[in-house]
Amino acid sequence: MDAPETLFFRQGEHLIWVERVGGLFSRQAISDYLAKTRQVQARFPQNLSAVIVAPDFEEGVRELLALVRIPIRFFQYSQKDSPSLKSGWLEEVVLREKAVELAREELPLLSNRLSREELREFIQLEIDLASGKYIRA
Repeated sequence: MDAPETLFFRQGEHLIWVERVGGLFSRQAISDYLAKTRQVQARFPQNLSAVIVAPDFEEGVRELLALVRIPIRFFQYSQKDSPSLKSGWLEEVVLREKAVELAREELPLLSNRLSREELREFIQLEIDLASGKYIRA
């Protein structure tokens, strides 16, 4: 995976954080993304949502990231048509609500399938949020 490109857009009081990834967004990228999420939330604790733009997403990644408390939207683009993403089409990858609800209900089962680093990042993010370190609007 290429190094991600980070962009921020302000829309009124709302801040949109965009991560553009040059390759497959895989489960291995989750730990880095969660660490970056903590940094971004520390600077912008309220009215934050995120967008991840990648050519493809590894199976299960979107469902795992649905557990993060900031809203995240996922967009795919074709590297063949627009490798630089300077022009071309984006298509939103929509999560089925039922899949998200199921993922939240099966958190212990998902935890068994996470690597130690992924699990550590999820736990740290939840501890930070529960302790009031980051405030959600």
